Amino acid sequence: MFLSEDQKTYALNKADPGALVYKDRNGQINRLTARQFKDQEEFVRWKHISDESYHIIANGEETYYKHKVSLGDGEPQSISDEKDQEIEYRQSVLRRYRIVEKKLRKALTGKQFRRIKMRVEDQLTEDEIAKIENVGQPSISASLSQAAERIKKVF
Repeated sequence: MFLSEDQKTYALNKADPGALVYKDRNGQINRLTARQFKDQEEFVRWKHISDESYHIIANGEETYYKHKVSLGDGEPQSISDEKDQEIEYRQSVLRRYRIVEKKLRKALTGKQFRRIKMRVEDQLTEDEIAKIENVGQPSISASLSQAAERIKKVF
């Protein structure tokens, strides 16, 4: 059985308990280790969130493909039908992402959301974020910690 890209990333992330493994916008595999977080507790919290997110995405794809496979008791689907189902599935994944993003935007201030996104998605350090925003690193650290607390309440 072939694994989708999401399933491969999930497997890599799950197999590496010492890091958050993810693909960036360019498709490169990246690792965030515990040393890149404020403390071990923060790393564990984000690792748990990451594992859950990938699990949901990977299971969603698995469910989609399980329901898509013909058992031979009907006519085979046309390529057009398969493409339509694939498009529908991808749209459902995007809807789930949008729901999570909407919840995050609602729970966090604009500043916190922007900083979390830079930290997680862009893989920037607190120092790099501080430099971009012309503030001190302690300010970024406090903001990210407060955001993490709010995220825990929402999820």
